[in-house]
Order: sequence, then C-alpha cells, then structure tokens
Amino acid sequence: SSRPPSSACSPVPRRRPSFPVHRGPGDSEGLSGMRTTHLGGARGTGRCREIRVPQNTTLGRMVKRDPVRAAKYDLVVVPPWYKNKPWPPPPVSPYRRSPTRCAYSSERTDSALRSPTSRWGIVRALATMVVLCAEAKQRRLAMMRRPSEGYITMSLHPSSEEDEVKVDFFTARMGLSQQLEEHYTWIFDRFVSRGKRRISGQGFQRALCEAGIVANSVAEQDTFRMVQTKVIEHCRGDESLEDEPDPARGKSISWSLDEFLMMLAGMRQFAIQERWKANEALASELGISPTALEEFRSVFEEADDDESGFIGVQELQRMLTLVDLHPTDKELKLLLRRLGIGEELTFTDFLQIMVKVEEFVRPDEK
Repeated sequence: SSRPPSSACSPVPRRRPSFPVHRGPGDSEGLSGMRTTHLGGARGTGRCREIRVPQNTTLGRMVKRDPVRAAKYDLVVVPPWYKNKPWPPPPVSPYRRSPTRCAYSSERTDSALRSPTSRWGIVRALATMVVLCAEAKQRRLAMMRRPSEGYITMSLHPSSEEDEVKVDFFTARMGLSQQLEEHYTWIFDRFVSRGKRRISGQGFQRALCEAGIVANSVAEQDTFRMVQTKVIEHCRGDESLEDEPDPARGKSISWSLDEFLMMLAGMRQFAIQERWKANEALASELGISPTALEEFRSVFEEADDDESGFIGVQELQRMLTLVDLHPTDKELKLLLRRLGIGEELTFTDFLQIMVKVEEFVRPDEK
C-alpha cells in the first residue's frame, strides 16, 4: 500500500512581510509605515541583509515599481533625507557675510536715548542747533539771497591741485585704538603670502578694500597715491620709488604689517583733516564754530544706527521729539519734497532740515 506523503517532507511556502514604501509627508501612515524588520536572506540564512535605498535614485524607483522582486533581495525604500543628521534635517540658513561695521540694534540706541546723561546731551545739542540754524536763516533772508544759494554744500576734496598731504604718520599710527589695530591685523593676515609676513601689491589693494579704503573718483585716487607715496618715503626712503610708478600695484614691492597700519592711519588722519576743512566752510556758512558743528555731527551719528551715513524719516522724527517738536510723518515728507531731498538724509541734508524745523514750533513757543 502506498504511504501518504508526510507533511514534514512537503515544501511549505514561506510568507514574506509586505514591502514598505514611504510615499512622503502626505501618506496616511507617515513614518510609522516604514518597517525596519530584519528580513531573512534569500537563502534562509537568517542574517539581516536589509538594504535601504533612497527613493529619489534610479534603484529606488525600480524598487517601487517591483516590490516583490525587491523583497527577494531585502531592499527597502527610504526618503532621500533619511541619512541626514539630525533627522529630519533643520532648514538651511543662507550664509551672509558679516560687514566690517556691525549694525547696532535699535534696542541699544533706545536704551542710550533713555539714559538721562545721553538724552540731555542730545537735547542740548539739538536745541542749540535749532536756534543757530534759525538765526542763520534770518541772516540769509536779510541779505536777500535766492533760495538756491542758501543750500548748504560741502566738498571732501582738496581745494586746489597744489595742496600737499601733510600727515604726521607717527601721531596717526599711535592714534589707532587697540580694537582697530587688531581688526586691521586680522585683515592683513588674510592676504599674507605663504611663509612670509608681507603682502604683495595685489594683496595690498584687496586688503585696503576690505578695510574700507576705496578710491572711486580721480581726486580720491590722486589723494590715495600721494598718501601711499608718503608712507613709502617715511618707512623706506626715496630710493624705493625710483623704478615704481604705482607702489600699490607694483610686483616688486611688498608691504609689511607696520607699513599697512601706517597707510591706514595716514588715510584716516587725512580724512579727518579734510572733514575739518569742510566743517570750517560749513560752520562759516551757518555762523557757528567747527566745534559746535562736530557736536551736531555726533547727534547725527547717534541716530545713524548702522553707520551708513544716512538716517531715515523715522529717526529724524524721533530726534525732533526730544526737543519737543512733533511733526507728523506726512509733514516731514512734504518738507523733504519741497527741499528736493529724498527720504534718506545725509548730514548736509540733516542741517537743511534743521534750518526749516522752526516751522514746527508751536506759536506760543516762538
């Protein structure tokens, strides 16, 4: 008699778990639908052979099209950001280069204006400016000047081509603060040649631009060339300039750290001298002293939070509030339009506004 086939000898088909496919954030199961079960090998070895394949690759798309065959080779589809750490990845913030001059927050300025000492100093300077500018306006009206002649202009360039650069480099070098010297040294180290403590002519140009010394106009380029010639004469003597028409771009001349700092200090002192000359001309126009004009400039710089050389209408309105003048935003914009000034004010525009600011004084206070 034939024996019935034993169940132990008959092949039993093995069931494999369902193949997981992550369909993105819109999937109802979400990340919980991703299985990480340790699947057995194709030959029944029992070892974990699970292979995670990103779904945005060619192999990942093939696995999604044929999950049965993928399960045979233990392939599991995962999101493209699966291997990123931390998981899920944080949003990428764009890199922004930090400027040489940091922009101070408005909280710092507001706290400074709230302090009694700084607030009353600004109030005294603004009140003096209002009185002096009003007197200057009355003198101009008495002399019957045309309105176009009453506008204030200032030039930062030398008055004539024969003006020579007279800079005390030793005093200028000693006048650099420790913070500025450390900052300029850090800029110098970025362009130093390998194995040397000097920079080439091209690196010198780039380092000066990084430090904020940029000559745009022809007059500024001439001044820049005169100052660097004086620096080389001061540090090395006249013989270093015989065969070099442009020392800043010359390949045969390299610059040391002391010469670089001397150049920056000389340019700073020359800019201060030119600014003082412009202040003298502007102060004589208003009938005030250059020292008082510097106080007015300090008030302007106090309102210039980002040190860009411009203030807006809101900063001007906040400054006028300190001296009990309350023009509206619309009134200030109309005044700026009447004077032909934009909404970004320079120091000269600021003085023109202060000449007209007496129109906002209440009748009982005149």
